[in-house]
Amino acid sequence: MPPNHKDSRNAEKVSRAVAYLKAVVPDDDPVPLIELPPADSPVLREFNQELLIAYLVDVGDHFEYVQYRDLEQSRLSIEELRANKWPLAKNSSA
Repeated sequence: MPPNHKDSRNAEKVSRAVAYLKAVVPDDDPVPLIELPPADSPVLREFNQELLIAYLVDVGDHFEYVQYRDLEQSRLSIEELRANKWPLAKNSSA
């Protein structure tokens, strides 16, 4: 089945994602957790015990997390997202 316009738009969005390190919230944190449906949850990977890797997209006036629904609608896997963005140091001029 050929991709539709929504698939292409989401694939383009996901292809612009950059990796972002986010602190793990401790289990004893007093702030209540927000429960999200799986499709609305951000794609997160464990980096180590204290950090997670999230993926953000600059949409002009704010950043958006890549959510599982973005991957589903773009027909891309987590592995494809990760493979596309993981070696960020290669692009660094430092």
